[in-house]
Amino acid sequence: MGQLMKITAVVQRYGEDVIGGAESLARKLCLRLSKEHHVTVITSCALDYRNWENIFPEGESADGEVHVIRFPVSGTRNWKRFGYYSSLLYRIRNAFPLPRSVEEHWVKAQGPCCPALPGRVKEEGINSDVVLFFSCLYYPTVFGLPQAAEKAVLVPTAHDEPALEFGLYQDLFRLPRTLVFLSPEEKAMVNRKFRVANVRQEMAGYGIEIPEDTDGDCSGSFLYLGRIEAGKSCGELFSWALKAGIPLTAAGPASMKIPAGIDYRGIVTEQEKERLLRSAKAMIIPSRNESLSITALEAWAAGKPVIVSASSPVLSGQVERSGGGISYRNFEEFVSAAARADREMGKRGREFVRIHYSWDAVIKKWTGILENTAFGRTPFH
Repeated sequence: MGQLMKITAVVQRYGEDVIGGAESLARKLCLRLSKEHHVTVITSCALDYRNWENIFPEGESADGEVHVIRFPVSGTRNWKRFGYYSSLLYRIRNAFPLPRSVEEHWVKAQGPCCPALPGRVKEEGINSDVVLFFSCLYYPTVFGLPQAAEKAVLVPTAHDEPALEFGLYQDLFRLPRTLVFLSPEEKAMVNRKFRVANVRQEMAGYGIEIPEDTDGDCSGSFLYLGRIEAGKSCGELFSWALKAGIPLTAAGPASMKIPAGIDYRGIVTEQEKERLLRSAKAMIIPSRNESLSITALEAWAAGKPVIVSASSPVLSGQVERSGGGISYRNFEEFVSAAARADREMGKRGREFVRIHYSWDAVIKKWTGILENTAFGRTPFH
C-alpha cells in the first residue's frame, strides 16, 4: 500500500446520474481512490451540460466515502446562442488574436460559471497533497487550476477543436505539475499544439469492469450508446444505417430528432445497458472528437467488435492497437464494416481491455502518478 494522500478533484459535473465520459471517469476514479485515500470533489450543482441548470443541492454531501462540495452556477446557458457566439469568436480568432478578457468571457459563457468555486479550490489545495482537474475547456479548470498549480494534475480529455486555439489555453497547459493523457493520440495532439515539453506527462486510462460471461446470443441489432447529438455525428450514423438497412438500437440522452426506423431506448439503466451489450452484433461509434472512448472499452469488455469513424484519430488508434474492430471513412466502408465485424474482433478487444484497462491495472497506474506528483517520486511506469 502506498502513502495515504489527501486528494482534491475538480470536475464540471459529478454524480451517478451525470452522463459524460470525463465525468464518469472522475467519479469512478474518485470512488476507487477513496477506498485508500481521503478524497474531496469540488463541482457545480449542474446536471445537464447544455444549460448548466442548478439541479443538485448546493453545499456539502457524501458519495460513498467521497466528500462532495457543490457550488451553484451563476447563470444558465442557451445552447444555440452559445454556439453562434462561439462560431463568431472562432472566425475572428482566425484573423487575429483575441484579447484575454474576451477569451475569459467565452469560458464563463461556456460554463459552468461558479464564481465561488476557484476560491474553495485554493483553500482545499493548501491542505491537499494533490489536486486533480478533469477537462481543460470548462470554467472550473480554467479558473480553478491557477489556484493550486503547484499541486495540480490536469486530465485534459482534449480533442482538436477550435476553442483550443485561444491563447489562455497555452498558459493553462503549462501550469500543472503533471498532465495525464487517456490515449497516445491525445498526447500527440496536445504536444503538437502546446508548449508542454517541460511538464511531466503520463498516460493512464479508464477502468472497466470485465464480466466473466460474455456468451450473449448476438441476435440483437447494432448498438449506439451515449449522448445523441449532431456533434457526435449521430445524424450521419442514423442516415447511413437506414440507407443500408442496418438495424440500429440507440440509447442515451437525445438533443436531436431521431428518425423512424431507429430503435431508440431513451436513457437506460446500467442493467439495461449490459443487456443491450450482451445481445448486440457490434458497437458503432461515429464521433470524430474523442479523447478516449469509454463506450468502446465497455463493448470490448463484453466481447463485442467496435465499428468507428476513421476521422477520429483516437478511435481508429484504439481499434488498430486492439485488433477489436474496423474503421470506416465513407458510406461504402461503413456498410462493409457492418458486414465484416465478427466475434474474433470482440475477443481480441476483450483481451486488450483485460490487459490495459482492468481496474486493477488502471488504479495502480493512477496511484503511482498521484504519488509521484504529490511526493516528487521517480515517474511511475
